[in-house]
Amino acid sequence: TGNSNTAVTWTIRPNVGGLPVTQLNEIVAGKLVETLRSPEGSRLGRGALSDRSVQLAITHLKAATSWAAVNGYLQRDLLAGFKRPKGGNSRAQIVWTLEQARHFLNFTADDRLAAAWSLFITYGPRRGEVAGLRWSNVDLAAGELTVSETLVMINGRPQPSTPKTDAGERKITLSAEDVKLLESHRVHQGEERLRLGLPRDDENYVFTTLLGDPISPDWLSRRFVELAQAAGLPRLSVHGLRHTAVSIMRSRVLSLEVIAATVGHSTPVVTLTVYRHLFPEETAVVGETMSAALRA
Repeated sequence: TGNSNTAVTWTIRPNVGGLPVTQLNEIVAGKLVETLRSPEGSRLGRGALSDRSVQLAITHLKAATSWAAVNGYLQRDLLAGFKRPKGGNSRAQIVWTLEQARHFLNFTADDRLAAAWSLFITYGPRRGEVAGLRWSNVDLAAGELTVSETLVMINGRPQPSTPKTDAGERKITLSAEDVKLLESHRVHQGEERLRLGLPRDDENYVFTTLLGDPISPDWLSRRFVELAQAAGLPRLSVHGLRHTAVSIMRSRVLSLEVIAATVGHSTPVVTLTVYRHLFPEETAVVGETMSAALRA
């Protein structure tokens, strides 16, 4: 998965990737935790990592020694007794409330990428899917867009790729409001390209830089954090918008199957167990509901 690749690339490989599995003991694991929590974070210079990232790194390390023991490469699992570090407070909220999501959309209504932010919150796409969306996959007359390409970062550059799962390739029906946003965005993009002396290109990306180049998924993440801060909202990752969208969809009583198909989950189980977060107002009605039922 994407999280697995991140854990290996950013945490394990730069620090203990050269060690044989016979040397992956509790001392090595303990030093790895210290390194990842230090200002250096990793040898890739990403800074101190979040508690969740450290937990994922140790999970993968423990999986490696467990696999080696089961398959006879170790006489015993050297990390069987090593406990995953406990998570502290997250650097960012997992989701925004409905009111916070509304505030962000209002705040970014005049932003150059207003249509992109609306897509993120309304349909929960991955950042690479938004960055990789082309006009040839958007049918404004029919009010639909097709997710069939994504941009991924390779050696610091955005490169085209395919969605991470078969379910990732999907068609999304747009709201009338989002059709208007995309229509307006296309007009402004056309004006930008005209000023640059560039022709209209239906194969061009929907969201580009001011110079007409593809937008980096990493840049989308940074820009989102900047806008959220400027809007006075709690810190949230751009991936948190995906969680937010799913939670709002479910709070509006949309079925898990419909939500999974919209966001590109391979199964509704992922939608329910990983991306579904309850809002306080949803749990607040439990007492009165149960009391009424029990005392009817």
